Amino acid sequence: MKKRLSTLVVLLLVSAILFGCNQTPTPTPTPTPVPAKTTLTIGSAYDIINLVPFLSTDSPSGDVHSLIHEGLVGYEDNYVMVPKLAETWETSEDGLTWTFHLREGVKFHDGSPFTSADVKFTYEQILNPDVKSNNYKNYVIIESMDTPDAQTIIFHLASPFAPFLDRMTMGIISKTYVEAEGFSTNNYNGYNLAPVGTGPWQLTEWVPETSLTLSANADYWGTVPTLEKVIFKPIPEASVRLIAFENGEVDYVSSVSPDDVERLAAASDKYTVFTFPQLRFAYLAWNNQYEVFQDKALRQALTYATDKDTLIESVLNGFGVQANATYAPNHGYYHEVEEVYPYDPAKAVKTLEDAGYVKGTDGIYVSPNGLKASFETMVNASDETFTQIALLLQQWFKAIGVEMNIKTMEKSAMYDIMDKVILDGADNSTYQSMVGSMGVPSDPDQTRYLHSEGGLNDYRYMNDTVDALLEAGQKESDPVKRAEIYTELQEYIAEDLPMLFLYFTVANNAMSAQFTGMNASPYGQLPALNLVTPAK
Repeated sequence: MKKRLSTLVVLLLVSAILFGCNQTPTPTPTPTPVPAKTTLTIGSAYDIINLVPFLSTDSPSGDVHSLIHEGLVGYEDNYVMVPKLAETWETSEDGLTWTFHLREGVKFHDGSPFTSADVKFTYEQILNPDVKSNNYKNYVIIESMDTPDAQTIIFHLASPFAPFLDRMTMGIISKTYVEAEGFSTNNYNGYNLAPVGTGPWQLTEWVPETSLTLSANADYWGTVPTLEKVIFKPIPEASVRLIAFENGEVDYVSSVSPDDVERLAAASDKYTVFTFPQLRFAYLAWNNQYEVFQDKALRQALTYATDKDTLIESVLNGFGVQANATYAPNHGYYHEVEEVYPYDPAKAVKTLEDAGYVKGTDGIYVSPNGLKASFETMVNASDETFTQIALLLQQWFKAIGVEMNIKTMEKSAMYDIMDKVILDGADNSTYQSMVGSMGVPSDPDQTRYLHSEGGLNDYRYMNDTVDALLEAGQKESDPVKRAEIYTELQEYIAEDLPMLFLYFTVANNAMSAQFTGMNASPYGQLPALNLVTPAK
């Protein structure tokens, strides 16, 4: 009996093995493909302030409104000028008349047609003193405008104006839309919430200090974006912004801290790092109309006291180039000017004492007329780089007997204070100095930044010689003669010190490897967002 039972057990085991071998294996589940990301989230340093093209003065706002609006012409890559809303143009032999032939079939985001009436309306707003556009000085050369038909606009100028084509990069707004919504003169505030342009992106939603969402304009006349949305997420602190980037909460960041560039570049499977020079200069903008800075000896001493090499190495990790004027080495009209005031603390002290300054009991110099060598400097509280720079300057200035008190504040508050002085004529003591940077166009004309009536003259610099050079450069169309004018300008401001020149910036931006199509571009990467696609 036991033998029969054993045999049965063996037979059952064999059958089980054979049966198991004949079973069809359970298939391995096919992984569900991860869908390509169609929304690019950008970690920006600050929130926008103004999306009206001709009222905007800050870079974050410019990054956004230039995606929504377009000018008659534009720049791309290495500041190459290209047609935008105008297909062709010509100028009269005397340079007084410019005729632009506009693209047909272009529509604003609200569906209304783009015509010459919109172009004329936009420039009328700039030239309206009640609108208080900081661009006013750039366009007073326009005497009148004609619109013989919907696709043609003619500008009549008071005199030949070499940088006029560059001025045609201004974003165009819709006359029909603005008038229907009641936005005009001093009532453009509501436009921020609902701007309407012709660009490849249109505003979907803006939640202040939280996010701003753009969606692709499917009816765009040019290359329609592949991405569906672009979200700008303001994260003021650079370190927090980088953490959000590495955690995948944002896909693109600019102004990567120099200390982090090498580490991100090494992780090429995760990130693409873009490094390129810019036409942007960083400075200590002192208000030249504030009594302390009207003394050139003090301005010279502060420049002698500034160790630009150490600043670039210690704060920027080498990503910067010394500046002693406003034209970067990669600018077409750059002229190398020998440093007039090289780092020399002893020379700084001698300059003050030769000018009659006497050191007080607190260690701070006092001028011959009893004015203490002391001033306040505004610094954006969320800008870690500028904060470090301010602390270094404070230390160097104190070593030569000059007191610099740092006042950290929000960037929007800084702009409000400066605008009250620059545009509204408030008491100059309201704004004494600030640490910042400024981007300039590829055209050599810097009237907006250096002229006595320039809308972005953060330095309140008023100098007849500089004004005359700037005005001469605007009238001269011959490139060789223009170069001579701007060479003289660069040499003059390097010696006269309208500001404390610090360095020309080098951009360090990074993007997630989940996206492709963006290239390093001195003009800026964001204008080409419609070319960015999800990586395959």
